[in-house]
Amino acid sequence: FGWRYDFIHGIQMLPVSPALLMIRTPEFCRQEWDNVLSRLPLSPTDPWTSLLVTGTLSIIEPQEAYSRLSAMLPEHMDDGLTWAWALYWTASLEAANGGGPSPSTSLASSTGSTEAPEENLALYRLAVASSDLSADFAAARAVDGLFVTRWSPVSTEQNPWISVDLGEVHALSHVVLLWGEFYPTSYVLQGATEADAWSNLAVVAGSSELLRSDLPRPSFARWVRVVIQGSGDLRLWEFQVFEDTETPVTSASTTASTTSTSTVATVATTEVGTTLSGVVTTQPETTVVTSTVGPSTTPFYGPNLAFQKPVLSSSFRSATEHAYKAVDGDVESQWASVSLNDQWLWVDLLGLYAVNRVVLLFGDVPQQFVLQSAPDGIKWSDLATVNGASGFVSTEFQPAVLTQWLRVVCQTSCSIRELTIHGDVPGATTATTATTSSPLTTTAAVSTTQEVTGTSTEGTTSTTGPVNRVNLAELKPVLASSQRLATEHVSRMVDASLSTQWASATGDVAPWAWVDLLGVYNVVEVATHWAEDVGDYE
Repeated sequence: FGWRYDFIHGIQMLPVSPALLMIRTPEFCRQEWDNVLSRLPLSPTDPWTSLLVTGTLSIIEPQEAYSRLSAMLPEHMDDGLTWAWALYWTASLEAANGGGPSPSTSLASSTGSTEAPEENLALYRLAVASSDLSADFAAARAVDGLFVTRWSPVSTEQNPWISVDLGEVHALSHVVLLWGEFYPTSYVLQGATEADAWSNLAVVAGSSELLRSDLPRPSFARWVRVVIQGSGDLRLWEFQVFEDTETPVTSASTTASTTSTSTVATVATTEVGTTLSGVVTTQPETTVVTSTVGPSTTPFYGPNLAFQKPVLSSSFRSATEHAYKAVDGDVESQWASVSLNDQWLWVDLLGLYAVNRVVLLFGDVPQQFVLQSAPDGIKWSDLATVNGASGFVSTEFQPAVLTQWLRVVCQTSCSIRELTIHGDVPGATTATTATTSSPLTTTAAVSTTQEVTGTSTEGTTSTTGPVNRVNLAELKPVLASSQRLATEHVSRMVDASLSTQWASATGDVAPWAWVDLLGVYNVVEVATHWAEDVGDYE
């Protein structure tokens, strides 16, 4: 159905029937809800919300699920899932756990009440915009609670905006926006307690993910506005505003300015449903140490980061040899591929970790296998090529490798009885990293410029051995002094495609462009591919 997390997870819950309990264990549902689904802005008018609540939350928290479903209208249920069936299903699960309500008692008011879901203050409120691409893409479409409608401004308008009137002054907690793949480089969140008296709340880098921006406390506003930096084909699917219930609204706050218009507050903006995915760093040359332990001895190298994490495989040989068997903590079960070459299994650690060891116990032992990592789960790079062996094959990385996704690629068919991954959160000191120094921190950088087939290379370092280079600028926030055409936006220079480009306006005598790496890195090289010959640049 698409890239959204509710699509990816919700499709696994169909059809909702008693057989669902055979494949969706409470342990899995708890992990799925806590790590992913609970972070989504689940609107009571979105049909996918009814599916996620019925297929996951009802299994682990039936009272909370019943309360949420009761607040929905029958017409907002998913196709094929009726409101009556969802309520019956959820009440039956509660009754099966020994706490079912009597026919005259609502679950929402029974003992053990749960906290009410957050209220989207912008839902169905009056929304206006600087321009609308058409009546089908009017500002009201961004606040209707439906994730299948959107607002789009005229593509040629510079710095378009959309605002919503909340009806009265509220203390604000956070703002959630969903742009999808057509998102701006950056945008400004503004608030006002009086009409047209705008104050800046935050400057946010655009993203295709659901973006939640936690606002500085206290922030009071009746009107909330999104001002886009630049122009182009932009699509805002959902605009949500949430209240700070811990901060009271007084008569003084209804006229107070939230923040100074000349000073933008520092806010925390996160991609909902992700943790640190997409964060990458340059790695020095990695030393790989491989050892084997007999199958009768189960080694312990600390917590297993891969245990019961999301996995995907190129194939599976039978229904009892699914990919998740490789990370279930049971060495008697296994994942097995079909009899083809280049079979693989990857695991998403659901966060960024400094991985210092990968341990594999094979069933069908391959002659060789390759360990790979990816900053985004898509673009894989080799970490090590290892010979297969019986028993536990342990591969140690010195220094640790910073990654969220890790893949095992067998050159032939293979089966994995258990895959364990060990490491720490970024920045933690371990025995492995403490005894291994990085050349990037012990060798002074030497800045040189050389011409290599028209490519300028900046900031190379004097190191021994190759450096595992990752493009830190790819898809990062960018800004430019100007642009020539709508199709030559500055974001084109960091989209990893040589067929697109950023071009400055003709009258811009000193054009510039910058990129935010979203972190501090030891930069070893800057490569620029110019579409036209240019003079000196800094």
